[in-house]
Amino acid sequence: MMLAIFPLPIVLLPGGVTRLNIFEPKYIRLVTESYRDGGFALLPYKQSTSYISHTNAKSSIAAWVEIIDFNTSTDDLLCIDIKAKQLIEITSVESEADGLLRGSFHALQHWPDKYELSKTAQNNKENKKLMSVLNTIFAEHQHLAALYPHANEQDLPWVCARFIELLPLDIKDKINFMAPESFEQCLAFLHTTINGHHNAPA
Repeated sequence: MMLAIFPLPIVLLPGGVTRLNIFEPKYIRLVTESYRDGGFALLPYKQSTSYISHTNAKSSIAAWVEIIDFNTSTDDLLCIDIKAKQLIEITSVESEADGLLRGSFHALQHWPDKYELSKTAQNNKENKKLMSVLNTIFAEHQHLAALYPHANEQDLPWVCARFIELLPLDIKDKINFMAPESFEQCLAFLHTTINGHHNAPA
């Protein structure tokens, strides 16, 4: 199986949702074909890159996304909401006549889900604070809340993933948190950045 590839300076982790405006003909085709293919691959790249291809993407890890809603923007562009189902590693890429990339892939396990975490970790005071801060951000920014009508603010990995997507980090730093073994590193980073603690208790 192959997926069409959409290179963008965006990191989306499992469960993440974002809105895209589509205007290039090849990506309008990507949207149409994604319903047949079960989605497409969102591949992060560094925004300053002048020409984007699979050879200068910053990572071969991408998000397999599905379209969950679509509309027309105020300037008559196709507007789609996409949600990351899981992470994948792109193993080979081919370019079609119009420049649309399509790649073979295999699935990747990302972070542990909340059922694999101990109740101690889920209920840790510093972790609870992260959940509370994200809940406040959603409450104060309705455009974000609208993307997550069924937010999982009590799911620690879900909360951490949303912070990584929202924080103004360099794309290469965000890509580091796509690695399967990066959860503890991410948690320590957020304890320092959001909670202001260098070492949160276990």
